[in-house]
Amino acid sequence: MFYTGYVAPAVKENLPKTLEDIINLDQAEPIIVVSVGGGRHGYPLLEAVLSASPILKKSIPHKIHCFAGPFMAKAEFQRLQTLSAELDNVVMRRFTPHLIQYMQQADLSVSLGGYNTTMNILQTGVRSLVMPSLNEHQADEQSIRAFKLAQLNIIGLLEPQDLEPAILAEKIISCLNRKTSSNNFNLSGAATTASKLQKLLNKPCITVK
Repeated sequence: MFYTGYVAPAVKENLPKTLEDIINLDQAEPIIVVSVGGGRHGYPLLEAVLSASPILKKSIPHKIHCFAGPFMAKAEFQRLQTLSAELDNVVMRRFTPHLIQYMQQADLSVSLGGYNTTMNILQTGVRSLVMPSLNEHQADEQSIRAFKLAQLNIIGLLEPQDLEPAILAEKIISCLNRKTSSNNFNLSGAATTASKLQKLLNKPCITVK
């Protein structure tokens, strides 16, 4: 048995960017990135961020880029689009394949606690507020990981009661004011696993008589 580290998504530098991504990623304006993975269970967090955005606008000059996920229900996404259309500090989109580049550039990431998103946070070192999914089938896995990372001061933790607009705005401003935390996690799990397998395959077979 070998420990090989976390399997973290690679940054795909050659992946074509849409015009919107090119413009957004070229801006010098500070940004907050809000993401909810596939989106099936992300509506409460995104709605809370939109409700908190007028409070944030008075305190910080950030642009908030929200990604609702490809699997969010159409009616929920439409409601979020309607709400965000009235907010000039918010951009609401379904999806970008360049999320990790947004996180590299961001001053803060606000997200659910899915595995891939957490790996992006660890890779980029971005300040982050993470809320474990409210879905009962994901809650234990995401909660355990998020609580442990919060104890190490790697992330800030969000709980359901923190989604009240004034509380969420205060949490965001507080997180923006803290220093980023370095970490020593091994994120090369894919390459290390491949290397270990190759070495095992190259060993001569032992014949037992």
